[in-house]
Amino acid sequence: GKITEDYTKRIEKDIINLPQYWLWTHKRWKHKKEK
Repeated sequence: GKITEDYTKRIEKDIINLPQYWLWTHKRWKHKKEK
């Protein structure tokens, strides 16, 4: 529905706006699992 579409668009915008944040959290999670 429309709500899901708006939600997906918002997430896509956040991912585009914060690529460094996404990569940083991704590395952090991988690092935590290694320990």
